[in-house]
Amino acid sequence: MGRHHARILQSSPRVRFAGAVDPGGDRWGVVRDPALVFDSIDAAAAAGPIDLAIVAVPTEDHLAIARELAGRGIH
Repeated sequence: MGRHHARILQSSPRVRFAGAVDPGGDRWGVVRDPALVFDSIDAAAAAGPIDLAIVAVPTEDHLAIARELAGRGIH
């Protein structure tokens, strides 16, 4: 599901796409700039400010990821 979000966000003139986090890399090749594919939230956050995130992970991982993002002040 995340690949669809990444594709759409990158095509929107109203969004600055900060990147995608996937420990497995960009398997689908949808992120235009390979430098914007991160293996962790830590790495993405170190690259620059993140205003909001879309959580596209298996349901059982939602809570942990949402807590980590919220703890960083990321909506």
